[in-house]
Amino acid sequence: MSLSFEDLRTIISSGKKTKFAKAMGNVLTEKQNNLPDFYDFYGKLITEDTNFTLSKSYYLFRIYAEKVLSIDQLMEMDKILMEKYALSKHEPIEYYFSGQISRIGATWGSLLTGVIYITKLRVLGIGIYSQSSGVRGIAKTISSSIYDTSHKAFRHTMQKIMGDDFSETELTKFEHFYPIINPYKIEKKKNLVQYKTDLEYEKEGKTKTKKLTIKLIPKKEKNEDKNAFDRRKEENLNKIESFLLSYQ
Repeated sequence: MSLSFEDLRTIISSGKKTKFAKAMGNVLTEKQNNLPDFYDFYGKLITEDTNFTLSKSYYLFRIYAEKVLSIDQLMEMDKILMEKYALSKHEPIEYYFSGQISRIGATWGSLLTGVIYITKLRVLGIGIYSQSSGVRGIAKTISSSIYDTSHKAFRHTMQKIMGDDFSETELTKFEHFYPIINPYKIEKKKNLVQYKTDLEYEKEGKTKTKKLTIKLIPKKEKNEDKNAFDRRKEENLNKIESFLLSYQ
């Protein structure tokens, strides 16, 4: 039985992300011979609630999509849904890939595994997120005050950079994002590219700086041939390194 648009809206209202992901997998199966129609269907849901339909549910849905679509079709879907329905005109996608984002602070770290998008403003991650404390050595699945401070610092910096073009709504659609602001110490290694960035933010009337190290790590798709992945990984790493170096 086909699910209607209203059926999906009801699931979104319930907050059941696994149920939504499975339902969208069923819709994709029904519409796999007419993908533009599927993109439009999912896209309308994205415009209504980007955080739930992408940040919270998309990576789960993508597991179902892997059974229906080829690797090229998966990647095409990743780009179309984000660029056409989720991001603003100020954030065209430069590069995107399946992989991980590792973010390291002074006493903590975080890891996101999923689909990674790089725009001119930031790196966006949609997937499974965990956070660890170097002091207590435990993993968390919720955002800490440190994580929130980084986001506030990013928004503060972007407001200064973008001026009248700054939009709090556009920049806060996603749970997990990582700044590309004056990157330095850019380094390409065998399996990743890493860079550092400093964020300024206001606290108690004083300007403070938060230093971050960010690592971008391409990962193999589930059904991807190893040789094909190795070629794609090297191409992605070269492009990402060149892109970050262009800021200097």
